[in-house]
Amino acid sequence: MRNNSTPIYLLTFVLLSMLLGGCAVKPIPTGPPCEVAPQVEDHWYNTGHIYQMRHEGVLQFGDMTIPMTGLMKLNTKNGSARIAILTSMGIKLLVLDLTKEGHDFLYTSPAADKIPGFKKGAVRAIRSVFLTPFPNKPDACFEVDMVQHSVEENPDGQVQFRMNRKTGDLLAKETDDWSVGYNNYAPIDKVRQPDEIQYQDRSGRFSVTLKLISAKQK
Repeated sequence: MRNNSTPIYLLTFVLLSMLLGGCAVKPIPTGPPCEVAPQVEDHWYNTGHIYQMRHEGVLQFGDMTIPMTGLMKLNTKNGSARIAILTSMGIKLLVLDLTKEGHDFLYTSPAADKIPGFKKGAVRAIRSVFLTPFPNKPDACFEVDMVQHSVEENPDGQVQFRMNRKTGDLLAKETDDWSVGYNNYAPIDKVRQPDEIQYQDRSGRFSVTLKLISAKQK
């Protein structure tokens, strides 16, 4: 006689697939805990060191495409950063100090004030990409082709992560409001770092693509 009951592992997989596909459902609270992918000590976001970084990027906002340069002093020990955002011609748009909880604008150009939502979007994008959140303890997870898909609840809400189980590289993270993709990892100044980062803000309807030019440990 055929058993019509759905195996619990299949049900869990289907629900997780819906969750990671963007449906507004909560993490699965039951089932065996997954084995969390290792956080490699020499990754850029958990080394405890300070890095001087330079990125070239493109901001896309509606019909506008704005080339930019980002200069950043990133402190991975206390989760803070000082950032200067310049145009491709070297004109400063913003200078700000940023932490996981707050920020302080040190300089704002008239041009930056004329771009709708630019200041608020810059704070949100930089914090999401470089400061928080990062994988900690998943509420639910499963593995496909050596990629760990996991879901966590934290102060930013529900966050979905993808990590390479072999290397520990963080590949992507997203919430209902934004998503980040980390691509082309390579050792840079003895630290594994993504060569390209793509950020998309769904609520602000803009995206940023960053190319890492240099990263030096201070």
